[in-house]
Amino acid sequence: MQILLLDDSIHASSRMNQLKGYKVEHCRTMREVAGMTPELVIVDEATTPEAVRELQEWGLSVCMVAERVTVSLRRKYPMLQDMVTMKSLLSYVKDHVSTNKEPVELKEADQVAATQERTVSTSKEEHVVKTVPMPSVIRPPVKGAHILGFLSLRNFGGGSGKTGVLYNFAAYAAEEGCKTLVVDLDPKGLFGYLAGSQQDLTTHHWTNLMRQNPEGLSERAVFDNIELHEKYGFYMITAASREEMIRREEFRWILEQTRPYFDLILFDMPSTWEDTTLDLMQKADKLYMFGLYDQMQYVEFKKSIQSATHPLIGGTTTDKMVIMLGRAYIGKNREIEIEEVRKQLGVEHVFLIPEDPLFQRYRNQHKAIVLEKPAAASAKAMVPWLEQQLDMTIPVTNLPALYKPKKGVFEWLFGSSKRKTPVGKEV
Repeated sequence: MQILLLDDSIHASSRMNQLKGYKVEHCRTMREVAGMTPELVIVDEATTPEAVRELQEWGLSVCMVAERVTVSLRRKYPMLQDMVTMKSLLSYVKDHVSTNKEPVELKEADQVAATQERTVSTSKEEHVVKTVPMPSVIRPPVKGAHILGFLSLRNFGGGSGKTGVLYNFAAYAAEEGCKTLVVDLDPKGLFGYLAGSQQDLTTHHWTNLMRQNPEGLSERAVFDNIELHEKYGFYMITAASREEMIRREEFRWILEQTRPYFDLILFDMPSTWEDTTLDLMQKADKLYMFGLYDQMQYVEFKKSIQSATHPLIGGTTTDKMVIMLGRAYIGKNREIEIEEVRKQLGVEHVFLIPEDPLFQRYRNQHKAIVLEKPAAASAKAMVPWLEQQLDMTIPVTNLPALYKPKKGVFEWLFGSSKRKTPVGKEV
């Protein structure tokens, strides 16, 4: 059995020594793999998802080896069925080649016999049949990214935390392995400031692309014209420094070009509701609507919800809405307070953002508090909620199961542990 190790990391040599009893070829780049037909390709965790998909499209069986197999890694590579740690790599290979117990290299006679098996002789002439192996993983058709809109309710005074929560949402989603794009449509450009953007690849830049390329952009052109956040790993298109928001046609074109290549697209909308905002309400899978935790403003909030659900205005439903109320001073009666807000606003999904000075401090320092300071009050409240939102949008249960090695002597004697593995820990 021919095995290929596609690995350019510092662990490549140790993995080759670990598999020295098998016929293993070592490649460092995809160019070296082109034209080869191994029965198993072992890739390092640093391999990009695009390279893994390309290997599978070539009909090759792919397994990933990593130092730790976590939920974040599974989210990043949903197309992979087998993921193993370095400790279980040898056991996986042994199980994979159990049907063909020849760990040594094939002899020349065996290679000749294998070649002859692919030749079909007829009475007239011989035809060489080129068999095309089926992909090891059949991927469903791409449905495109989930659209999440971050909007403001009728809020007097501002400061509800909309852009700050969006910044933490994008950072957390990228950390969990979701390919995330943030499109800032708020002319104030606060998100670009928080993310430390270079302000080159803005929405104004994309409107020029629309005029120059009305037929659309290729995948490479899309990624050449979006900015990558170096620290947190999400992509972004920031707002141009101008007073007006982009038109509805420009918004639709940006969404059409970017949606096939991401898991999540987050839109930061301005406080005023224009035609583009109303169009987003109809296209979004989820709407996060922000206001202050102030009962005096609930009447105005309810009017905003009625406008959003009106069939001639917003055209959305309350099932898609999550009411986000910031600067909330909550004691032990959190659930009672949330239930009261539900009754007054007539919505099901409500989240209260606790007042936390650290939230503003970390925001001003361009840091995502949910990753940098998880012990903070706002982070403690947001992390479970963020995990819930990601599970509802991209459920982990739809991901393939990890490779399970055969039972050992200890497990046969004492049984397996019934403890569940915490999220983000090694599986």
